Amino acid sequence: MKKIIVIALTLASLSLTAGLAVAAQSVSKSGSILGCVKKNGVLEVVKAGKRCPRRSTPLPFNQVGPQGVQGLQGVQGPQGVQGIPGPVTTTAASGLTQRGFFDIDGYETYQDLGTSITFPLELSAVPTVVEVPNGLPNPDPTHCPGSPDAPSAAPGYLCLYDEYEQNAGQVFPSPGEYLQINDADKRFGASPFGARLTAVPQNAGEVIINGSWAVTAR
Repeated sequence: MKKIIVIALTLASLSLTAGLAVAAQSVSKSGSILGCVKKNGVLEVVKAGKRCPRRSTPLPFNQVGPQGVQGLQGVQGPQGVQGIPGPVTTTAASGLTQRGFFDIDGYETYQDLGTSITFPLELSAVPTVVEVPNGLPNPDPTHCPGSPDAPSAAPGYLCLYDEYEQNAGQVFPSPGEYLQINDADKRFGASPFGARLTAVPQNAGEVIINGSWAVTAR
């Protein structure tokens, strides 16, 4: 019984070794292997350098694909179109309109309340300030033709469009200038960088005045 097992193992080892040897002999120098498909569909691998028998179909395949040929250098594309200049980052260009919102809200007993407007871009000169009161005729529709919902300003003007006022007894325009509107003195201080708005209550209590603004560079 032991002799039979030893013989069987020896034959199996010889068969595996022979199979590896045949496989190694079937690989050509280029790494390709030639298979031959017979009419009955059986695939037979032939040794390197041999051809398929008659009445069989060659079926070559590779262990590792061959290195592909490097492609040609592509043609350089045309010069791109010059881009649009970026936005001004320091001084506003002539005719550029900037817009925003202002709000003064607080409780006081005849003490000044204030807020400020800061222009995103500096102006080349101090703008002329015009206030368009809520519910009253526009004092300068030529230079400030807008509204709280669509503020606009002519070049060189800062236009303030009041949208809501409550208990605002005084709101100040530019230093030294006073404009009587609805029995209230109004004064605003402006510069190339923005404007200062101050207000005092008509009576003790809450003061509210808000709206939108537009300034256009000369």
